[in-house]
Amino acid sequence: MINAAIVGLGWWGKTLVESAESSDEIRFVAGATRTVSPEIEAFARDKGLRLAASYDALKAVDPAITVIGLGLSSRGNDDPGASGNVSTSPVRFIEGLGAAYRASGRRRPLMDELAFHPYPRRDTDSLETGILWPNAGATNVERIKQAMWDAFHGTGQKTIEDGLRLRLDEVGWQVAVPRDALHDYFGAETVKPTTEAAQASIYASLVQYAACDPSVDTLLFFGLRDEPNLARWQAGLIRADGTPRPAYAAVKASIAQTGGSCLGKLRRWRH
Repeated sequence: MINAAIVGLGWWGKTLVESAESSDEIRFVAGATRTVSPEIEAFARDKGLRLAASYDALKAVDPAITVIGLGLSSRGNDDPGASGNVSTSPVRFIEGLGAAYRASGRRRPLMDELAFHPYPRRDTDSLETGILWPNAGATNVERIKQAMWDAFHGTGQKTIEDGLRLRLDEVGWQVAVPRDALHDYFGAETVKPTTEAAQASIYASLVQYAACDPSVDTLLFFGLRDEPNLARWQAGLIRADGTPRPAYAAVKASIAQTGGSCLGKLRRWRH
């Protein structure tokens, strides 16, 4: 059983806590959030979460808690003067985090595992397309590993070479909804999506690709079922009407085929 802490107790954080209540593999025992409101306090009491403010406070609750850090986006514009979407690329973010960590004089870790969300730049991109540096897609995780080494080697924070594990805990390609399934959706699409066949091929390949990276602990497709509002998120393995996409069978077959093991050559990384 993994004792985990949840960082962020907004709508999605609460959903994750509730979804794990029936799990035999993971339970949330503590939580950290930027703003502690009476609503958050009530939720924490109801779910048996101890609210804490940092890595050290979470470990004080239970040293066995796995603190998963960062939740890095795959891309950012590194432009603080941008008219919109002011954001930081993952490589630059890690660089800045490492500099702040070293300047602080801290000797304890910030995280036990690193969460990365390797979404594609465009939904029509292939798995192999990746994203240009200093951003990083699913096939560019070596940049994240190198950035962690550059930022933290020789400190109290583990790097990939020291055993830090990666969680690819959000990834997805948005899909065009077939005409015969549109009756369960509403609104209008806001991006150019890929096809169901392309999504199935990408997802199956990504399962096998991740299995050959010994530093990857987890791969999670976001999400399981489409949101019915076309302006929102349609990258699910299941359509809004409950019918499975081709990706559902493709992922299931790929998991069965690999059994969680690499069928080819392991991609071991060193700085």
